[in-house]
Amino acid sequence: MAYKIDMYFCVGCEACYQACAFDAVEIVIEEHNCRINPENCVECGMCVKECPVAVITLDQPEERNREERHWTEVWIEESACIGCSKCQRNCPADAIEGVKKQPFYIDGIKCIKCGLCIENCPKHAIHGKTD
Repeated sequence: MAYKIDMYFCVGCEACYQACAFDAVEIVIEEHNCRINPENCVECGMCVKECPVAVITLDQPEERNREERHWTEVWIEESACIGCSKCQRNCPADAIEGVKKQPFYIDGIKCIKCGLCIENCPKHAIHGKTD
């Protein structure tokens, strides 16, 4: 999955292009707007946050059913983490810390083991252990 831009309503301001740290937004000069390359998109949401006309949405072909689990341990695989911060922004316990484009880490004391970080990691770098 990746974000998509409604090309009809895009005003070509390039705010999404400037906000993207992962080179996923491309400027289409001849069309006077931008496009998201799904190969580079990590779904961090920075383009959505910066779009002044709110025309960027998540391209979801089908609704996912959230699998409820009771995690006993949750961790980030450092070598797979790209530092997009999506896990951090989805953590209700504010238990994930890090710097963009560098591996993040989970504070085991703050972590409530809800699994939202696992569910939202675009690179599947977060793992959990269940009972």
